[in-house]
Amino acid sequence: MYKWQKFEYDADSDAIRVLGTNSRMNKYIALGAYQSLDIKAPLTVTLIKKNFDAIHVRRLKEAVAE
Repeated sequence: MYKWQKFEYDADSDAIRVLGTNSRMNKYIALGAYQSLDIKAPLTVTLIKKNFDAIHVRRLKEAVAE
């Protein structure tokens, strides 16, 4: 599990970079270690969150529709 802290869009590579820290101890990544994730098409990303407010739901639907 990660605590995402920053999102960047790189127009040159048409990718979204997500940066944050590891928030759970595991044998692969130290607690608090910085991580990054580059999201490029056709990569599929699944967001899991217990509660989204109406504004975030609308923004996600708009993003998927584009």
